[in-house]
Amino acid sequence: MSNIKTLYAETRSIASLLLIILIFPTQLWATACDDATTLVTQAYQLTNQNRDRQKSLLQQALKRCPNHAIAHNNLAVLFEKEGRDKQALYHYRQMLNSPSKQYHIPAWMSIGDLYYQQRQWPLSLEAYLYACTRNHRARARVNELMHENRYRTVEENEVMKRESLAVLYDKSRLRQLFELATQCQRKFKSVATSKAYLFETITVFRNLRFKTGQSNLGLVTEEQLEEISLTLINQSANKTIHIKGHADSQPWGGRTQKESQRLNQQLSLKRAVAVKTAFVQRGVPKNRIKIKGYGENRPLVKGQNEAAWAKNRRVEIELND
Repeated sequence: MSNIKTLYAETRSIASLLLIILIFPTQLWATACDDATTLVTQAYQLTNQNRDRQKSLLQQALKRCPNHAIAHNNLAVLFEKEGRDKQALYHYRQMLNSPSKQYHIPAWMSIGDLYYQQRQWPLSLEAYLYACTRNHRARARVNELMHENRYRTVEENEVMKRESLAVLYDKSRLRQLFELATQCQRKFKSVATSKAYLFETITVFRNLRFKTGQSNLGLVTEEQLEEISLTLINQSANKTIHIKGHADSQPWGGRTQKESQRLNQQLSLKRAVAVKTAFVQRGVPKNRIKIKGYGENRPLVKGQNEAAWAKNRRVEIELND
């Protein structure tokens, strides 16, 4: 995948550049961090000859100097190559603890790229916004993810994890994203952030699957339902959960347009009921949930074709007071 190759190439380039800086520590550095830099250099010189040995040297470096940014970066790259994303993210985030802020933007870019690969759009957007004023590729990603609210939309064959959902249902984090977007847009007019939507605690799910004309949830939605339920249970108990069902405008066979509209409205409501039932079965309090079916009356896109219908078939879940 080209994105992955680009990420590795850029991360290695960052590591090489920062390593050159660290090979010549100032006299103010403690001996422990000097020793750590020596270990980082030794690990770097091994390249891919002995990955286990590289990790061992980098871990020794971090024992001597816990905030050694390049040791964290290089260890994260090794974990990422092994597909151990959780460990990689941990070490990229540890770079943010470095007292030298020159490492913060590379760290945010690596975090954003890793979440982007995972298709965890809210977390990816959050990371790119932290780098937005300092990195042109971050600005391009922000524009991409903000376009048509991509960051809060879950397509077929995607699953938004609870860590990402927690961003979308937390007003304090959304407020922080708004502030970051505002700072970036003031400096770079090319950033079209649609900031007003950042305050909306709503997620659009196109992956909660129903067969055409039916209201029974498919088995493919089980993982997503689990993630949503756990998120909603953990959110403030005084928040109301609004489940909004939407149908496409496909006509029902042998029915008039008016009759088709009525049937689509009923179908969208039944689908909202099905989602509510699934949440209650998973422990979400029934009295927190309100449902509504909008039928085909609130399309996201216009058109009478499969592409438009696919975008308009959706369930929206909103959390508010």
